[in-house]
Amino acid sequence: MLIKKDSVKNDVKTAKSTKSPTDQPLAKTPTQQPAKITPNPTAYTSLRPTSTQKKNQITRLTVKCDVGFQNQVTIRGNGANLNWTAGTPLKNIKADEWLWETHDSFQDCQFKVLINDQQYEQGENHTLRCGTSTQLHPHF
Repeated sequence: MLIKKDSVKNDVKTAKSTKSPTDQPLAKTPTQQPAKITPNPTAYTSLRPTSTQKKNQITRLTVKCDVGFQNQVTIRGNGANLNWTAGTPLKNIKADEWLWETHDSFQDCQFKVLINDQQYEQGENHTLRCGTSTQLHPHF
């Protein structure tokens, strides 16, 4: 029987001496926190045009001409809320520069520029597309 006890003790000793994978020390935890990623909802909005982008497009017409002191430049046409019966005044931004802009959405616009909403410019009608900026040098 002594042999059996010795053999049991030897089995216990060998069982204690073998290490299992769970006995291995664990890796240390990092001291720095991982970077926080916050999504940017506007990062990809320019890739696909949306209906709100079309509505917020600005169409600009800059007219370069000196019409004299106390005179006004107007625009008449069809499309972009313009009409041929009454002109829409342009904003005077320099002595010889006038600006008309709209946020309205439209396909194409035919127009002409007038002095004091009475004297039409010479030549054919001009075409303006929504969301574009155009500079014009009219002749009266």
